[in-house]
Amino acid sequence: MPLTKLASVKFLPSVSLMPTSYREIPGTATFIDESQLKNQGFRDLNQALEALVPGAYVVHDNFGMPMLGLRGETGNSRLLYVVNGLESRHITSRGTNTERDIPLLGDIQHIGVLNGPGGSIRGSGATTGLIDMTTHTGLTFSGTDIKLRQGFNEFLSTLEFRHGRRLGDDKGLFIYAGVAWQPGASRDSARLFSDLTGMTFDGREVSAGSPVPYQNPHLRENYEGQNKYKFHAQYDDESWSAWIRYVRGGIKNPVDTALPLARLPPVPDHSSDFPNGIQYFYQQATASLTRKVKLSEAIRLELNASYDVLDFAQNAPANTFTSRSDREDHLISRNLIRWEPQNSNIKAAFGYEFRHNRIGMRSLEKGDRDHQAILIVSGRVAPWTILNHAILSEVNWKPREDLAFFAGGRVDFHEHASTSLSPRLAVTKDLGNNNSLQAVYSRAIRFLTEDDVRDFRVSDGHAGVLPDKVDNLELTYEHNLTNKIYASVTPWINWRTNSGGDHYLTGYRNMGVEARLTYTSEIGNATLLHNYGTTNRSFASAGSVFYQFPDHQSKLILEKKWGNGYQASSSLVVNWSFDRLKHELANLNITFPGDAYNTSALWNVGFSKQLGKDLYVRFDGYNLLALADDELSRRNFLRPGLFWTEPASMMLTLQKSY
Repeated sequence: MPLTKLASVKFLPSVSLMPTSYREIPGTATFIDESQLKNQGFRDLNQALEALVPGAYVVHDNFGMPMLGLRGETGNSRLLYVVNGLESRHITSRGTNTERDIPLLGDIQHIGVLNGPGGSIRGSGATTGLIDMTTHTGLTFSGTDIKLRQGFNEFLSTLEFRHGRRLGDDKGLFIYAGVAWQPGASRDSARLFSDLTGMTFDGREVSAGSPVPYQNPHLRENYEGQNKYKFHAQYDDESWSAWIRYVRGGIKNPVDTALPLARLPPVPDHSSDFPNGIQYFYQQATASLTRKVKLSEAIRLELNASYDVLDFAQNAPANTFTSRSDREDHLISRNLIRWEPQNSNIKAAFGYEFRHNRIGMRSLEKGDRDHQAILIVSGRVAPWTILNHAILSEVNWKPREDLAFFAGGRVDFHEHASTSLSPRLAVTKDLGNNNSLQAVYSRAIRFLTEDDVRDFRVSDGHAGVLPDKVDNLELTYEHNLTNKIYASVTPWINWRTNSGGDHYLTGYRNMGVEARLTYTSEIGNATLLHNYGTTNRSFASAGSVFYQFPDHQSKLILEKKWGNGYQASSSLVVNWSFDRLKHELANLNITFPGDAYNTSALWNVGFSKQLGKDLYVRFDGYNLLALADDELSRRNFLRPGLFWTEPASMMLTLQKSY
């Protein structure tokens, strides 16, 4: 994002309780606005976040949506995704799984990403990072447009409509609707490479490091061949804001490659082909109402109430894995009071959050079919209710123009778990000559998934199961070489205890360095990112290998404008050196193909043309290095050694404004 725009960013709703300048946000933040998503032609949020956020890394999972990892940890239950201040999370088991797969981005105004546990102010689960997405309103988007996108080789068709109208100085209406059909990339284009050697139970040979001979789903194929949908409508009227939102997505994943391999002679009439694999589905509907009250010149009150319904299903081949479905309903109230006197160097905010979670109900999509109701050690149970409370606080003190202090945090009260404190402290010092230094300490907690929490309650006979805890310390040095060139470097270290929800495991440390160099001008932008990370953890088993990260990751993002409405863009992600992961797998005597963790690179290029005021045309090429070697564009799975190749593909975009 251009530095001139970045300087004007004053508030990321979920990162801080009060309006905070981008430079004083406590932690490493990346700000992505609508123009970057449009100018780079990203297919979905996973692709955008991996390209633009330092250290972000996406891996496939056989049993859910792709996982986005940050700072040495992979797992959607370790990440928070927030829409307009409301978290979107499957608290029973899957975590932050919604929306990132949907190739419909037209409702997004901007996204703020906070690396590390500094986003704990928003809630339990932000141990690796926070994704804070803000949608358009009738006050930020005016007009009507329709967008069509068509993908080739990785097949995708989308239709998006949006309309925004300002009805007064502080009144506006915004409506967005989108639909996507995503059959994905064929098995010939996106090849699945086995991590094992053996014979399938219908007599086909499988070799580690070679494409599997049996059928599997297409890469990023729709759940059950159904469309993906997104709808958002919002009305703002001075101190009132109301919005409703509906999203529907899903994916087909290949079965675990160990499944088709036989230890017995071939089984007659039993095929090892699984063209539909293991399918994951979700739909989510949310309604939110916010009221802002000005009690005085210095004191403001913000009241929010929301209701959220999240539907989930997993379809698995018969006699292989469990098919399951369930629904969660969340009633949430979040109330803040801000004290911001104009002539004072101290500002403060306090809040209270209440959550009523109804869990384990029948799915709206599948009804009684495959209804869990949550399979845990203590057996099947009826739907149940969990009550959570939290107290929030934040104080900003700026004794001098060159010095700022930040203190805040939250206390979480969980019905079946220990009370937990998540503090956050920061100090920012302007060193002069366009240099600044910021030191941050933060802690985030992650309660176990609710089925595990309940199981501990039933088996132990009391509340108090320990959550995961991550303590973070980071130091950021920033330097503006000129008004066009910006550089920063952030060494960080995380101390983690009780990882994976198993409080019998000992803690460990993740550590690393994030670096950024940005050049911006009126005709173009260039950003170079590099991340190094490592860990001292010794994995207990293959099932606990959540450190699926390259030791080094480099990214280059380019945008260039020419006259007459022409523009070009490029994004390159290079993952190199997996030595730490290879070492740990070797210690566990886990064999894997020699090339499973070689250097991988994903390179996208796009060109666009603005035809007059009304018509926008764009052409994108994705994963172009796969034209030379498709294994160079590999995408690893959480299962060690298994990977899918990302094929080269194309996308044509047409957008008409009215």
